[in-house]
Amino acid sequence: MKRLLAAILLGVLCLASASANASLVLLINTYTTDEVSFTISGTFDANTIGIFPGYLAIKNDWSNNIGVHTEWFSGTPAITVNTILIGGVAPSLTLVQDDAGSAWNDDLLFIPPAGNAVAITAGTSVSGSVTLSGVGFFNPADLATLELVSGLNFTSPSSNDDDWARLEASASVVPIPPAAWLFGSTLGLMGVMRRKISS
Repeated sequence: MKRLLAAILLGVLCLASASANASLVLLINTYTTDEVSFTISGTFDANTIGIFPGYLAIKNDWSNNIGVHTEWFSGTPAITVNTILIGGVAPSLTLVQDDAGSAWNDDLLFIPPAGNAVAITAGTSVSGSVTLSGVGFFNPADLATLELVSGLNFTSPSSNDDDWARLEASASVVPIPPAAWLFGSTLGLMGVMRRKISS
């Protein structure tokens, strides 16, 4: 029985590790209406694809709304922290805020020094953090829908309906530490006890 369970567990782990580009991680560290901070880490499992394979971007809910405008920030927030490295080299960062009539999502673009026409190759590492700040620029409801995508593409060479070629990672959110939950519940319990004593 133990061998059967071990074999099943090993099979599940193999399936999980076989998913495309599973080694890239987009981790949201903090997210409020005024600031969003995230970390990207890991390596590319495959070469990026598309007409402009050198692009890497963070977009909102791209895999469910390909070609649909879905804002995740308003205006143009400031990039207050940028320690991102692609293959050990700092890329240029660009914020693109499209108007509501546009067919594309808002972007945070990472362009490696090699340029947007050169693929990011399998085995290339990504590491570092970015913080964007701006009063009221962000919608916390979009927290879990941010995605890391690569390789700008076109459905036809003459069209203007460009979109991203591949999903690299979906956002994970740093959980609130257990100590914070314990502290919060202790404060709540103290408030209840105080009310009982005073009544």
